Amino acid sequence: MPTEACNFRCSYCYENHPNREMSYDTLNTIKKYIVNEAPRLKAASVNWFGGEPTLCRDEVLECSEDMYSYYNGIGKKISITMTTNGYLLSEEDFCRYYKAGIKSFQITMDGYEHDSMRKLANGDGTLSRITDNLDLIKSLSPDMYQFEIIIRRKIGLNDSDLEWYDYMNSKYGNDPRFKFVIHKIFDCKHISNNELAQRENLNYDSHKRYIEKLGLNMYNKDVPFGDICYASYPNSCVFRADGYIEKCTVCLGDERNIIGRVHDGRVNIDDKELNDKWCTNNLPEKCLTCKKVLSCLNLRCRRYTLIDKPGTLSCA
Repeated sequence: MPTEACNFRCSYCYENHPNREMSYDTLNTIKKYIVNEAPRLKAASVNWFGGEPTLCRDEVLECSEDMYSYYNGIGKKISITMTTNGYLLSEEDFCRYYKAGIKSFQITMDGYEHDSMRKLANGDGTLSRITDNLDLIKSLSPDMYQFEIIIRRKIGLNDSDLEWYDYMNSKYGNDPRFKFVIHKIFDCKHISNNELAQRENLNYDSHKRYIEKLGLNMYNKDVPFGDICYASYPNSCVFRADGYIEKCTVCLGDERNIIGRVHDGRVNIDDKELNDKWCTNNLPEKCLTCKKVLSCLNLRCRRYTLIDKPGTLSCA
């Protein structure tokens, strides 16, 4: 998280967006750590997150290029991705990110209601700027630019706007570099638990079926271990802008989420026992009869079972 500031004010965002940027020393320490870990790893995966990472464009470019060059130089695999709102992702900057080794980008567009849900900090809409950027990126030669753009849509209660996918299909459906994923809005302070339960049962499947009917390239396919949260992997961690090292990007700042800190030029994982708690969970008898047991292993959301509802199933 090179910054926790953001140029958007999304209605369902769980972050507070302090105007905080990662210091050069902290970022450089993390970069050296990832480079030094290379000999013991089969592969590394780095995701630029935030806040909005494109607000720190130059720092992201320099750090990515150094890691990408080093790993490739010693014959190791590294995947560098970015979760961005796409507003500042101009064609020129996209090409610079791509050259620096960032080949995959996740961008959220929330249907025709996007402008009411994902506004700039000043209240202006953002959809037209994002689609303009993506149209220019799409025009880049597939022979020279083998990127992946994951267009994410978050759906809420009674969200039946399926025509949006027809629009997406007309713009990007013929380009295999563009993929689509849908997620339910969660932990939103404006939505009650009852509404969340209803949405779980009603909306997701209808959106998924319509996307499949159109033949759009779906990103969230059912695969073994596919529902295990990133936070449940032992080598996974979140480097925050202030140097704290945490497991989950949702419960930022919770003491049950903090496993270490970048300090005095070192990456210090201080609480290995807590890290282990995030990565293991009981598999009760109920899970053994579930058809998704190999996808989840009761690790779908360790935050839920450690912090929100201790002792419950992660899919509850």
